[in-house]
Amino acid sequence: MLSANVLRYGREDEPPPRRMLHAGSLTATLQNGELRWIRLGAREVLRRVYMAVRDENWGTVPGVITNYQVEDDGSAFAISYDCEHKQDEIHFRWHATIRGDRSGSIRWTMDGQALTTFRRNRIGWCVLHPLAECVGAPCTLEHMDGSVEESAFPRLISPDQPFLGLRAITHTLSPGVRSRVGLAGEEFETEDQRNWTDASFKTYSTPLRFAYPATIDAGTEVQQSVDLSIEGAREEIGANVGPDDAVEIRVDVHRRSPLPRLGLAIASHGEPLDARSIERLRRLRLAHLRVDLALEKSEWRATAQQAVEQSMLLGVPLEIMLQMPPAEHGAVEELASITKGRVVRWLIDGALPIAARESLRDLSGGEVLVGTNAHFAELNRHRPDIRGASGIWFGLNPQVHAFDEDTLVENLAGQREAVESARAICGDGPVAVSPVTLKPRFNPDATAPDRSSRLAELPPQVDPRQMSLFGACWTLGSLKYLAEAGASSVTYYETTGWRGVMERAAGSQSARFPSVAGDVFPLYHVLAAAGEFAGGSALRTESDAPLAADAVALCDGARCRILVANFSREARRIRLLGAMFAAPLRLRRLDEHSAEWAMQQPEAWRDAASETIDSRDGRLSLELNSYAIAILDGNCEEAPR
Repeated sequence: MLSANVLRYGREDEPPPRRMLHAGSLTATLQNGELRWIRLGAREVLRRVYMAVRDENWGTVPGVITNYQVEDDGSAFAISYDCEHKQDEIHFRWHATIRGDRSGSIRWTMDGQALTTFRRNRIGWCVLHPLAECVGAPCTLEHMDGSVEESAFPRLISPDQPFLGLRAITHTLSPGVRSRVGLAGEEFETEDQRNWTDASFKTYSTPLRFAYPATIDAGTEVQQSVDLSIEGAREEIGANVGPDDAVEIRVDVHRRSPLPRLGLAIASHGEPLDARSIERLRRLRLAHLRVDLALEKSEWRATAQQAVEQSMLLGVPLEIMLQMPPAEHGAVEELASITKGRVVRWLIDGALPIAARESLRDLSGGEVLVGTNAHFAELNRHRPDIRGASGIWFGLNPQVHAFDEDTLVENLAGQREAVESARAICGDGPVAVSPVTLKPRFNPDATAPDRSSRLAELPPQVDPRQMSLFGACWTLGSLKYLAEAGASSVTYYETTGWRGVMERAAGSQSARFPSVAGDVFPLYHVLAAAGEFAGGSALRTESDAPLAADAVALCDGARCRILVANFSREARRIRLLGAMFAAPLRLRRLDEHSAEWAMQQPEAWRDAASETIDSRDGRLSLELNSYAIAILDGNCEEAPR
């Protein structure tokens, strides 16, 4: 029997505790030595401020905190601690002080020293600016040379750093109220983190125009500070949704978009599918099966043949990500012969000649998309020529910069931003997101071999949360944002194994991935619930606390399904508004009480009798446990305006 924490997070240990602090009219959440969600009333001022040590491959070197002290009198606070980052040849230690005062200002200072000589790409404070308050918002930039510039945060994702040479940045929170962030100790600049589907802008040092990786000598001292102040009126701007308040989610039946075609990738472990896995995968009603083929490698034929066999067993066409040298036209004809017209989509990079793109389309009949197997950043910075192609594609994952559950939930909103910016590149053509994974599959920015993961108990591409309720909640949120943004197709995860939707019959190879042999993962049920609405629509939903709970609403004619996720560590009350249901709803709960049944016997769980719940005048209330999902089914009509 799996513990509640393993079911929630894929691990036994609890997330670090939180503590609410006040600095005058500002509120902030203290967690693991960092301040997050700094707010003035309901308005988020800063999303997070943290100190980062990044190695020569942009890998984050974790720190260990000691001598941790917090003083708090309810309207002001003082925090201090020491932090040590040690990995391979990297050894850096620093002392932090964070002070919030009654005037509504907060100051962060860092006093550090390199204890060894090592190569690094970054050491310093990172300030995250939230999207909802900042996208398109005017701001004032104070530069290192003393000049002042009026500017604005970009609306579409900026491929380059929008703000350079900073010593301060100020933006408007509401009429007459402005937030100023002062920076000292080094030159700072701002990047658009939506390029990696992070839901924030980040102001950081060292500027990227400086050569990196750079060597920092033992004994080198590093001091930096960040100062946040509020200019203008100090009264609260609205009220924030607290942990005991109900989260309201409104379903807008008048705004809808086609549900993306959903698929999976062939498992990277290379093993064949067994009979039970085939049956369970067929129940997902997949639209395609992705396979990656590199024509410069001799084994591509065997891989292609295996993909054809699995696509026939699952009754779905293939999506082929093709790496092809420009001269391999003969191989394209051979590949078309092997795949026998089973290709619905070719994913290629922008370097493939237009004639080769047209040849792929003519030989197979499948659509051809150009893009990148890496992050949206690569597509945005190197805009492809889409001639001879139908549209564009890119992959995504939520763990480029940080890895905790809160960050992964925050970054869900960045997926919508990426699709909308991709649409600006390709116009009305299809946008495919392939694949969506919890961890990066590779590091496109590495400049040296990755040594940080060589002693890890799990491969760097594997996240134990794949088999958890959190993984299911994150998948639900991803589906919501990608569907509402108008993605034409989405490839999630793999078929089986550590990176799949279910465990192999042989089971896990590591106790650090505590799955049970043959079980499906909770996220399987999210994809199964969506698969039953293939060809239908996704209705727009708006949560008044999207970091706490959100929903995806699906409809197909009069048939309606709403999947609600609680992203919180605690139970939440949730009110659904705006949907009129013609009859009592069927309610199924996927939480720590039902998860093992749903994982071991997915067919029985889905077919079993469930609760019924009534809706009145387009309003419905329910309570969900931590990282739980509710699946609501019924017939819906348009709610009265």
